[in-house]
Amino acid sequence: MLSNKNIGLKSERGSIYYLAPEMIKKNYNHKVDIWSAGVIFYILVTGTPPFNSMVKGANGNMGIDSTKIKELILKGKVSYKNKIFKKYDPEVKEIIKKMLTLNPKKRSDAKEILKHPWFKKKKIKNKKQEEGTPLMNSS
Repeated sequence: MLSNKNIGLKSERGSIYYLAPEMIKKNYNHKVDIWSAGVIFYILVTGTPPFNSMVKGANGNMGIDSTKIKELILKGKVSYKNKIFKKYDPEVKEIIKKMLTLNPKKRSDAKEILKHPWFKKKKIKNKKQEEGTPLMNSS
């Protein structure tokens, strides 16, 4: 985690699926961590990365198409049409959208995300439950 929010970094680091668009452009700050956490949250909900592309290699095996994934990340278009989202509280999708906002200036920071009502609601609910799936709707 970056300690100074005003520092701009210039090198591309990390696994392709989790790269924020501004990291690909090589001019980023602490908001890349929010993007990466949003990707992880999306994967936890859907079981798939929000930006994905496979290509058949010369040997016939399928592999990750890094160039295409970067193009998709730079466009920032995330699909929320996956049927699995219907099983989750709509606020989960709202949080992911805040985390995967293309413009880092408009992207929520960690404090804003953690202040989201969903976290407060789940904290209270989880104190009352011994077991359960905290992301799922109770219906």
